[in-house]
Order: sequence, then C-alpha cells, then structure tokens
Amino acid sequence: MARERIDIRVEAEILDELEGIASMNNINNRSEAVREAIYNYIDDKKDMWNSDVVKVTIPKRLMEKAEMFIRNGDAKDLDQAIFIALNKWCDGLSEYYTDGREKLEKVVAENIVNDMALADSANKGKKVARR
Repeated sequence: MARERIDIRVEAEILDELEGIASMNNINNRSEAVREAIYNYIDDKKDMWNSDVVKVTIPKRLMEKAEMFIRNGDAKDLDQAIFIALNKWCDGLSEYYTDGREKLEKVVAENIVNDMALADSANKGKKVARR
C-alpha cells in the first residue's frame, strides 16, 4: 500500500510521551510511532463508527453490581456485566410500574388518611383543652 505524507503538529509533552512509548516498544522513529498510534486508534474505534455509541457515567451502585456479576462469573467482562445490571434494573422498574406503584399509592393514600385523622384529633384535643 502506498503511503501518503502528512504533517502534524503536537505539543512537546505529547511528543515526549510518544518517543518514550516508542523506545519502550522498540519503535525506531517518530514516523513509525505515529503510524502505530494511528493504526491502533483506528483498530480500537472502527467498530464504534458503524454503531450507536453512547457515553455514560455509571452510578457507583450500578458499577458495584456489575463488578459483582464479573466476580460471580455471571459476566465475562464489564460490558456484559453492565448489560446484565441494566436489564435487572429495568426489570425492577417494570415490576414497580406494574405492581409496586399500586401498592405504594395505596400506602400513600392510607398515610394521608391517617395524617388527616391525627390532625383532626389534635384539633379536637385543642378545642377540648380550651374549654
């Protein structure tokens, strides 16, 4: 494959880092190091270019569950573990909206009635005390 020449400019710190990595990996010169970096970048990112990729911040609690799935052998890597954790979370939401929400609304309604009864009793008690 024919090679094309490109000129790039980078900060001195980046160049120093590139040269350090190149020497540790027995890469002979800057051009070879830059080519290797470009090849690695393309190889790393090419699957994402033709798919929907979303960057997210994983809440600590969900991350802990994902790590637990890996430790327990339920998942082989972080992607799979997060997928499992998200599925379980969605199942929990589904259960809440089909069953739990009705129960919660019933408890809230009962609490409101009880609070109103307590407030009514307190008001009656104040009236009796004033007499």
